[in-house]
Amino acid sequence: MVSKKDLTKRRTESILRTLKKGGKLRAKALAFMDEAHPNAEPYARFILDQELIYDRDPEGTKYLDSLLDYSRLNEYMYHLLDDEH
Repeated sequence: MVSKKDLTKRRTESILRTLKKGGKLRAKALAFMDEAHPNAEPYARFILDQELIYDRDPEGTKYLDSLLDYSRLNEYMYHLLDDEH
């Protein structure tokens, strides 16, 4: 049986792989961070802004899910700005 911790890690890694691929979603995330640069919870705000609430990544993981590590996803969103500037 997979632990909740392992499942959270797997799902978060799936989302991060999708964002890191460099496709449209990554470009939209970067544009979102450049324009909005929210102070808190940029990942969830980005997903809401893009109306991806019920969508899934190519691996089948929901973009908003209780079993995601939002701290890591938010950290990645801020990392996008550091990489581009």
